[in-house]
Amino acid sequence: MYPIIEITASTPYERGVEYGKKAKQWIDIAVEHYYNRFKKEGYTVSDLEKYAMEFINFLTSETPAQMDEVRGIADGSGYTLVQIMVVNCRYEISKFPKALECTTAAILPEATKDKKTYLVKNWDYSTHIMPHVVVLHFNTPDYKAYGITEAGQLVREGFNSYKVGFVNNNLQSINDTPEIGIPVTFLRKQILEAKSFEEACKLIETSKRTVSCNMMIADGYGNAKNYETYPEGVDIITELDNLVVHANHFVVNPELDALKDRPKNRDARLREILMMKYGKITSEYIMICMRDHKHHPLSICGHPEVGGTNYTKDRITVSSAIYNLTDGEMWFCSGPPCQGEYVHFTL
Repeated sequence: MYPIIEITASTPYERGVEYGKKAKQWIDIAVEHYYNRFKKEGYTVSDLEKYAMEFINFLTSETPAQMDEVRGIADGSGYTLVQIMVVNCRYEISKFPKALECTTAAILPEATKDKKTYLVKNWDYSTHIMPHVVVLHFNTPDYKAYGITEAGQLVREGFNSYKVGFVNNNLQSINDTPEIGIPVTFLRKQILEAKSFEEACKLIETSKRTVSCNMMIADGYGNAKNYETYPEGVDIITELDNLVVHANHFVVNPELDALKDRPKNRDARLREILMMKYGKITSEYIMICMRDHKHHPLSICGHPEVGGTNYTKDRITVSSAIYNLTDGEMWFCSGPPCQGEYVHFTL
């Protein structure tokens, strides 16, 4: 199991300090990893930190609570603010070496046996980040949530005590630019604090973005939407047969896709096997689906491919998460779900 970092402080800055102190040993690994990685990709430390610094004034104005939390992470872990910003902006920095990641789904009550709403994700990325992945447990008197992330980052995805949950996929559009907007880690943390489905959706619809990302939102009351976001635009996908599925390609406007030849099979495959148990889907069956290996090496459950491409030789399912948003519970597996066990959590 990845480390679980419990955060109990009440203010954003204090939460960041607590997080930074408790997760320092994993933040150490994350900072070293990304500085080394970006150096190998041709960035100088000066250029890397200059780019990360450019976000600070904008974010202090646009997302002050999340910026305070990042300042706290820096102070708690002993790193400079710009070093922690590099980790939090890694999605934006790494957009331009192109990659494939993640399979997600929202499963609405009519499709399930217990008439609950489930949100699902296999997070596929690099084996090299697994030593610094952590689970964040926010446990304050007025707010509870679980989030998964890389140590030092705000959050990647999760769910909260307001029955709001979200998952996401990398998207790469022809319009992505290295300009300044709201980094996805900041937007994701705002969503994790949303008190309603409508509030979460509004955050996505109105945020200033300069790179693309797919965001799937659902709540415990049977609502779900998928947002394909890109600079200056957002396209919405709603449920078909009470299922919403997505992988890493544009569906509504495929001409936006910067990776024209990418395989388009994981979302279709997940829909196919979920539909086999339509109306009788359970958390146990979802686990079976997330272990599926059809279309390997770009299967739902990912594993490195010996002798593969620069991406497939390192691609792995870093974690698998199943959220029951109706009842406030999560099943979480560290690493490929075919090789591990799902651990059960409740808010």
